[in-house]
Amino acid sequence: MVELKKDEDVDVAINQIKSKEYIETFKKENKNKKVLAVAICYNSKEKEHKCKIEEI
Repeated sequence: MVELKKDEDVDVAINQIKSKEYIETFKKENKNKKVLAVAICYNSKEKEHKCKIEEI
């Protein structure tokens, strides 16, 4: 699952992925497979991207 954010922290994006109901449905449909949460955030002031990947 991938979440894109502008001017947010990567942890906010990861938590949003975890809080959505569709992640549970996805996990049920893909039993015994790894599910990765990927947060990609863009900081418009610094013109930089940050990424965080977490297995859930």
